[in-house]
Amino acid sequence: MGMNILTTIKVLRSLPTQQSVLLRGDHGIGKSAIVRQVAEARGVAFIDFRGSQNDIGDIKGLPFRDGDHTRFLSPDWFPEVGVGPQEGILFLDEINRASRDVQQAIFELVLDRRLNMKPLPVGWQVIAAINHREDLYQVEPMDPALLSRFMVIDLEPSVEEWLTHARFKKIHSGIIGFISSNRLALDPPAEIREHPEKVFPTRRSWIMLSETLSTLGVNMDAAELDTDTLFKVCSGFVGESVAGQLLDWLDPSSLSLTPEQIIENMDAQIQETVRMGWSKHFKSWNNGVCRKLESLRDHRQLEEKHFNNVVGYMKAIPGEVLVQLWYDLQDSSCREDFHRFYRGCGELKQIMLSVFGAPEASNAGP
Repeated sequence: MGMNILTTIKVLRSLPTQQSVLLRGDHGIGKSAIVRQVAEARGVAFIDFRGSQNDIGDIKGLPFRDGDHTRFLSPDWFPEVGVGPQEGILFLDEINRASRDVQQAIFELVLDRRLNMKPLPVGWQVIAAINHREDLYQVEPMDPALLSRFMVIDLEPSVEEWLTHARFKKIHSGIIGFISSNRLALDPPAEIREHPEKVFPTRRSWIMLSETLSTLGVNMDAAELDTDTLFKVCSGFVGESVAGQLLDWLDPSSLSLTPEQIIENMDAQIQETVRMGWSKHFKSWNNGVCRKLESLRDHRQLEEKHFNNVVGYMKAIPGEVLVQLWYDLQDSSCREDFHRFYRGCGELKQIMLSVFGAPEASNAGP
């Protein structure tokens, strides 16, 4: 049974430095980022050594003659006793994609905590990582003797953890909304085994797609790129099938929620649908809500319950969308009706206070 990210971080932070750890998991799920985060939390140094990108000379160093003896020059990345940081994490990534010679050198690090007879400082911990699905990756079999020297953690990060990380990193809101509604699209499908040459989504590729769209100045709200070009850009990161699903979902009509439902039937389920929206949806909903309120007023059907439902909608939308809705309501024909409701609704005042702040809230209100 695997561990999610939060549990893995908690375990890694509590282990003694003498205990070596092996993280197993699919590529692109953030193994190296997790270990780096643990090092930062401890306030110690971090060295990232990629087994697949180095040969035996890069880890053992080069031999030289010292009198009648042959010695090895330690590689510049290797932490030494009394030299440089004396506490840290030595992260050995992709060790099952390393050559057999490199794996044997790693065995010495893990088993004896030394390299070429030079010990690791006591405050350094060895943590390694592998992509453990041998049917998907070009890997060398792990030596059972080497594997037995590790505490093994099978890393299985949850979708919720990725979504929380994505919101913190300000990943494109459309991508976050899409993954919230299509959780199986976050990771590669099972068919990757039959088609290893095809492009499939990974947790890393979604982040790279968001960064690329930002660099290109594409917010998917305007026509900076035509739909065909945008489809090709997205396909390069997540594959054609998922790219098509993403662009279909980003269409404003993809979330089957109307302004009438917001005004008349706001409940927890509708609020959750609103939270999955993104900029195109919010623009459509904001405009529709204002027009629906104006229509109800024109037909003398506008009631307090309608404004209460608007408050429920306000609680589910991002702050910048809420500010725009606020000003849209000030410009609508139901402005005075909304002002009267505002003066008697403490919950709405608290919402606006949290958005505008104390000085602005008093000025923004009626």
